[in-house]
Amino acid sequence: MEISNCKVFKNAIIFFLFSILFFMALFQNVIALDSDNNGLADDEEIQFRTNPNDADSDDDGVLDGDEIDWNKDTDAMGELLDINALDPDSDGDGIYDGTEMGITTPHNDTDLSKDFFIPDTDGGEETTSMVDRDTDDDCLGDGEEDRNKNGKYEPLLGETDPNFPDTDGDGIPNYEDIDSDGDGMDNVFEDLFGLSNCDPNDADDDDDGDGFTNLREYLGDDNNPGNNDWSDPTDPRSTPDLAPKVEFSRPQIKAEINQTITIDRMILIVSDSDKDLEIGLTYNWDWGDNKKETETGIHRPSEHIKNHTYERAGTYFLTLRVVDPHRNEGEDTLEMMITVASTPPLKPEINTTAPDDDSANIEDTSFYQIFLVLIIIIIIVVITVIFVIYRLSNTSGVGDVKTPFIPEYRVVPADMKRPDGLIRYPQQSSPTPQPPPQPPLMAETVQEYIPKPTNLDSIPQPATSYPNQQPISVTNHQLNSPPLGYPPKTRPPNIY
Repeated sequence: MEISNCKVFKNAIIFFLFSILFFMALFQNVIALDSDNNGLADDEEIQFRTNPNDADSDDDGVLDGDEIDWNKDTDAMGELLDINALDPDSDGDGIYDGTEMGITTPHNDTDLSKDFFIPDTDGGEETTSMVDRDTDDDCLGDGEEDRNKNGKYEPLLGETDPNFPDTDGDGIPNYEDIDSDGDGMDNVFEDLFGLSNCDPNDADDDDDGDGFTNLREYLGDDNNPGNNDWSDPTDPRSTPDLAPKVEFSRPQIKAEINQTITIDRMILIVSDSDKDLEIGLTYNWDWGDNKKETETGIHRPSEHIKNHTYERAGTYFLTLRVVDPHRNEGEDTLEMMITVASTPPLKPEINTTAPDDDSANIEDTSFYQIFLVLIIIIIIVVITVIFVIYRLSNTSGVGDVKTPFIPEYRVVPADMKRPDGLIRYPQQSSPTPQPPPQPPLMAETVQEYIPKPTNLDSIPQPATSYPNQQPISVTNHQLNSPPLGYPPKTRPPNIY
C-alpha cells in the first residue's frame, strides 16, 4: 500500500513538471510570433508602431529587422515615428538607407511607388553608413560627396569619395593634411583655440571682436604663416603686431628745377609699435625720377629728415614704403609738381629766317581778314550808288518831284451855284489869287467836284447870259495847285 502511494505521488510530480514545460513552450511561441518574417516580433513592432505585417515599413529596401538601431532615431528628429525602421534616410545625409547598404534588389514588401528605394549603382561594391551622415569624417556629408545619390563614386561628375577623408579636396587625406579645411589656419591652431577643422569660412570670423580676423591673428606679428607668433583669437587683449602707419600731410608739393625739397615731420607722419621702433624701421624711397634710396635702422621717425632735388620739370610721384622688423609694410604716395625757374623776360629777337608754319598761318589769317573787310566796303558803296540813282530818276528838276494827278475838291457856296450846274466864279483882282481858308461845311453850302481842265479854251460857255456877269479868269497855275477842302459826299455832275 505504501509502495503504490509512492508511485502515485511520483507520477503526479512527473506530470506536473511536463505540464509546466509544455505551457512554457507554448507561451514562448506566442511571444515570439513574427507575422512578416522580418526578424522582429509582432509585439515589438506594435510597441514601436511599425507594421507587423509589412517586412519593410519605411519602403527603403531594408527590412525592419535589418535596420541598424531600428528602434532609435539616428538623425535626432525627436519623434517616435522617425525611428530608423520608419525613416527611409536614417542619418539624414540625403541618401536612402537601401542605397547606402548596397542593396540592388528590393524586398517584396517594399513599395516602389513611394520612391524611397534607389538601387546601389556600383552593385554594393562600396557602401556607406546608414547611421553616420559623414562616413569618412571629412566634414563633408555622404550626400555632399555623392551628388547624384546613387551610391557610386563618380569623379567625372565632380564627386568626392565618401570613404576618403579629404575636406579641402587637395588630394591629401585629412589625417595627413596640416590644414584639412584649407582656410589658411593649420589644424593645431584651430584645435588649440577651439576653431573648426571642417569650416573654411571661420578664417574670416572675429571671435573676440578685437578688429582682427582669426586668420590675421594666426598669421601673427609678421603677417606671414609658419612662425608660430600668432595671437589668441578668443582674447580681445591679445592682438598681432600692426603694420607701420605712413601718411603724407599734404597731397602735393610744388617746387622748381634744382630746388631742394625737404621731407620732415611737417610733411610725413610715420608711426609704429614701440617694440618695432626699438629694432628700427626700413624706409624705401622711390622719387619717381628713376632714383631710389633705402634707409635702415630708423628709430625716431618724427626726427628723420630727407632731401631731394629734381633736374627736370614735370609731375612726379614720391612713394615711401616703410617695413617693420616683422615684415609688415605701410605705404603712401605724394605728388610733386616741378616747374621751370622763373626768369626776367628777354628782349625779342628779329627773326631773319623764313617764318615757320605757325607764322605763315598767322599771315594767311590776316590776309583773309583784310580781304573780307574790302568786300564789305565794296558792297556798301554799290548799295549807296544804286540808292542815289533811284532817287534822281524820280525828280524833274532841282527840288521838283513829279507827283501824280490828284483830283481837286473845293467847297462852293450856295450863291455861286448856277441853275445849269456850273459855278459862278467872282472877279479876281489878281491873276494868281490864293483862295481864303474854307469854313467848315454848313447847311447852306454844298460840295462840288471840279475836274482839272488842261486848257481854258476847252471849257464850254453857258448859252444864256446873266446881268452883271463878269468873266472868270483862272490860270493853269491855280488849277495845278488846288486848295485844301473837304472831300465831297457825292460826286457832282461834270461841267461842260
